[in-house]
Amino acid sequence: PNSSRPSVAGMVIGKIDPKGFPDRKNIGTERYTFTFTIRDDTVYFINVASWGREEYVRGLSNSFRIGDCVVIENPLVQTKDAEKEEKFSPSTSSCYKLLVSENFSTVKLCHDP
Repeated sequence: PNSSRPSVAGMVIGKIDPKGFPDRKNIGTERYTFTFTIRDDTVYFINVASWGREEYVRGLSNSFRIGDCVVIENPLVQTKDAEKEEKFSPSTSSCYKLLVSENFSTVKLCHDP
């Protein structure tokens, strides 16, 4: 959380299919979310969430599979609310979660340039 431009690499160990929700700010439109879990050590796991347009979220979800190694650049690092988080995401060993933004973050396969 102290890094100004964090970068995290890990193996994808879980994915939850993208879901759409009514956008409260733009009535009549939907926002999409996609959550996945990465492991960067035998005991360290962290959930990663992305919100945004359907095209972005579905494209991100389709860009990697469980078992792939990914690099997440410039995610927003937040302290997780364990009680709230674990209702919707897998339980993890980390006290943080990562948020991936279409405008500020990238997720790519480890072997991509």
